[in-house]
Amino acid sequence: MNAYLIERPNKGILTDVPVPEPADDEILVEVKAAGVCGTDIHIFRGEYYGGYPRIPGHEF
Repeated sequence: MNAYLIERPNKGILTDVPVPEPADDEILVEVKAAGVCGTDIHIFRGEYYGGYPRIPGHEF
């Protein structure tokens, strides 16, 4: 599946990643469209350290 990977502050790439395998108590949701929130911008700029590389997105 496609994912936007932030490799380090101010450096991201569109890449292909494996489809995750959900655990017994989880579901897999197909996302048709996505947006960017304020936290994602801070992560991209390096203003919020959560570790790199990282695939942003936390709101559904």
